[in-house]
Amino acid sequence: MRRCIGICCGLLALAAARADEILDQPLALSNRQPLVQIYNLPAARSGAVLAMDQTTARLGFDVANNFASAQRGSESIFLDGESRRIELGANRGIGNGWEVGFSLPWISYSGGSLDSFIEQWHSTFGLPDGGRPDYRRNQLRFQYQRAGTSELNFTNAESGIGDLQLNAAYSLASATDSAVALAAAINLPTGDADKLTGAEATNISLSLAATHYGVFGLPLTATANIGSMWLDRGAVLGDRQKSSVWFGAAEIGWAVADGWRLKAQLAAHTAFYSSELRELGADSVQLLLGGSVRLAPRWWLDIAAGEDIAVDTAPDITLQIALKASL
Repeated sequence: MRRCIGICCGLLALAAARADEILDQPLALSNRQPLVQIYNLPAARSGAVLAMDQTTARLGFDVANNFASAQRGSESIFLDGESRRIELGANRGIGNGWEVGFSLPWISYSGGSLDSFIEQWHSTFGLPDGGRPDYRRNQLRFQYQRAGTSELNFTNAESGIGDLQLNAAYSLASATDSAVALAAAINLPTGDADKLTGAEATNISLSLAATHYGVFGLPLTATANIGSMWLDRGAVLGDRQKSSVWFGAAEIGWAVADGWRLKAQLAAHTAFYSSELRELGADSVQLLLGGSVRLAPRWWLDIAAGEDIAVDTAPDITLQIALKASL
């Protein structure tokens, strides 16, 4: 009897540990600027790999509001509009330290409805508005010109499937207080360049993820990611596109209570394009703030908001909500 009780207690402790691993996963939100989103940049991940036969699923929804207008040299750009993204994904542990998975987004573009809110936010806190009040609210216009020639003129609402991303991760190290994994992903060109749901190119990424639990003996979890993405020539501004980019993220999560986490993350990547324009040719940094809550033993909810602290290199604001489950 004592042995059975001990086994049951051990299984419950293991289930709780695995639940906390999911709760401590970093915010999965990358740059949704339309000319970056088409490359399906991998989001930050945990250094922990799923155990054998453990499966997780995720359904995420985010909305990003873009506004930028600039001219430099022979180039000019105007980005005004909103994107919405619904993403379904799943991952499964297959044993021997391996995890495999996929994600598939549905992306739509429209004039949106957040312009008024963002203008009021900027006004209340004295933030720069980038000239927003000079233009009609809730319009959709993504344009790029070079040497007097229009190379992008996107003004009609569109939606469609984005690029299918297949991913795998291998555990390099795992202990009670830390985990390190090597991750790889390939984006298959299932999106449509004319709808800005993909670049119609195959891209491959490789990254390293590390997580440390109980930082300084406090209820804090730190996660860091660094990686590189190799880009095939895409169908959107292909002659401006770079052949590779670096990306990374650093997050700290605070266990404020059982089943609750508050999270702050810096997410960055190098430029996808060779351009004098900051909107295309500058490295991007976003600040992500949010949290995670355990709704039930096998269900979790993530909420996040992103701000472009490297101004004009990412959407003005991105909001995300995601439901996760252990199957």
